[in-house]
Amino acid sequence: PKNDTVVLMGSAIKQAPTNMDQISDEERSVVVEGDIFSVESRDLRSGRTLVTFDFTDGTDSLTAKLFVEEKEKEILGSIG
Repeated sequence: PKNDTVVLMGSAIKQAPTNMDQISDEERSVVVEGDIFSVESRDLRSGRTLVTFDFTDGTDSLTAKLFVEEKEKEILGSIG
């Protein structure tokens, strides 16, 4: 992880990142690091926001989904 990393949710990750091209579908937990190149968000009826983002590390790209609770929405400006 980079020294200038900012934790937006949860706690700091101490595990070294894995290259995205090395990830198999069977992985239960994996740490990756990359650059976000696409972000979409949608407000849900529950009050939560669904954020879908695509990111790459230069070896491959992944799509991730994040459900953000009403009280955590201020972090959305920091994504992307």
